[in-house]
Amino acid sequence: MNNNYKVIKLSNGDDIICKMVNHVGDKYVIGEPLKMQVHDDETLGNENSLSLTAWLAPFTENKTFEIKESHIIVITDASFGLTSYYKNIIKRRSELKLSDELEEWDSAAALDEDEANELLENLKSMLKPKSLLH
Repeated sequence: MNNNYKVIKLSNGDDIICKMVNHVGDKYVIGEPLKMQVHDDETLGNENSLSLTAWLAPFTENKTFEIKESHIIVITDASFGLTSYYKNIIKRRSELKLSDELEEWDSAAALDEDEANELLENLKSMLKPKSLLH
């Protein structure tokens, strides 16, 4: 089975999951990378939990990036479960698109109470967890 979803350990210590787009010369082209962060969760009896967060998103709107081979320690296929989790996070992030909607609003314009309540309800429904599976 050809798996285009990869886990990459970078020489700076970052672990990312991404779509492998291409390999050109000494560079890998990756799409929609998310940084993997493992957290100790003592409430679950010293279990670990995984969160996927933006890797370079706060600084760019690009969806593809080039990484030199010399900055990569390991590349491996993502497991089925991790791939499913990644796809879910990517889908939820694309559904939000809050920054695009907010840019359309005039910063001087005020929302009336009905518009504010509708916006709040929409945000709540988008942020409501659909599953407890991590």
